[in-house]
Amino acid sequence: FINQVELLALAGIAGIDGTMGIFLADAGADPLLLQNTDADELYPRIRGTRPAVPVGPIFDQFQAAYAGAYDGEDARSAVFAPYTYDATWLVLYGHAWSLHNEGAISGTGIARGLRKVSAIGGASLPVRPDTWPTIGDAFAVGEAVNLDGASGALDFNPDTGETTGDVEIWVVSEDFQDFIGVVNCEPNGDCAPI
Repeated sequence: FINQVELLALAGIAGIDGTMGIFLADAGADPLLLQNTDADELYPRIRGTRPAVPVGPIFDQFQAAYAGAYDGEDARSAVFAPYTYDATWLVLYGHAWSLHNEGAISGTGIARGLRKVSAIGGASLPVRPDTWPTIGDAFAVGEAVNLDGASGALDFNPDTGETTGDVEIWVVSEDFQDFIGVVNCEPNGDCAPI
């Protein structure tokens, strides 16, 4: 989280004349930036990136549950919430794989299990509590699964172990209350206005 002092210092570095832009990475798209800073003259100069806000029925279900658990808060504003949710489930899935196939829970076993969540072919399972038994049953017999999470398809590259997703370029809204996506960039490098 960047605070007001850091933002003002950044503005001083970005250009004395006030015309140069300020670019913030993913964590800059935090609502607390707008709530806890008084830098209205700087907001029009700020641009940033963040993971694109997920879409689809699995995210919609996550959004509803998130709003219910956090007093109506919008998960689209909590930029990392769906990714954190998916990551937590992935660790649990890794534990299950390790226990069933390695005989114990270990870091190596969990890592091997994480290589089993991007099967080639087959139907995708949503990352939700109600699919835990199905995924656990598959892992118990050594089968891989495909997963679609709140953040999107969890397709990990078998060589790099990485997954990819769209990146959004954002600006601060005219009323300085929110972040507005203006460009969406796909992993292949194609970008288009939102």
